[in-house]
Amino acid sequence: MSKSRGANLQFGADVRCFLYRCAYGAMALAALAMTTSCMSSRFDAPRFPSYALDKPELTALAQSYSPQLSTSPGRSGFHLLVSGAEAFAARAALAEAAQRTLELQYYIVAHDSTATLLLDAALRAAQRGLHVDDHVT
Repeated sequence: MSKSRGANLQFGADVRCFLYRCAYGAMALAALAMTTSCMSSRFDAPRFPSYALDKPELTALAQSYSPQLSTSPGRSGFHLLVSGAEAFAARAALAEAAQRTLELQYYIVAHDSTATLLLDAALRAAQRGLHVDDHVT
């Protein structure tokens, strides 16, 4: 057997060994994912009090949507925001339009221009005298 053929056989064995290890690793990760996905959720997480506004229909925002809601009884005001830019514009506009309270709930806040602009809108709301509350989930 030539030297290069022996090197090729060794290389092939190394590749097979690597592929087997990858397959076993993937199976182990899949098994771990299946067992942890069946675990129950924690119910002892901290809970923050939630309050309903008194007479929310008196706010300018509610009054602006009142005609649409009255023509569609039983329907919500749900609207799917399909892009990050659209979602940011909606959040910023709602923060500026808020009259009584501004509740922010988020999962992650990055140190970027979007977060800075949104937190600036929350600061302006607080300076207008609104109750501003945030929850990180």
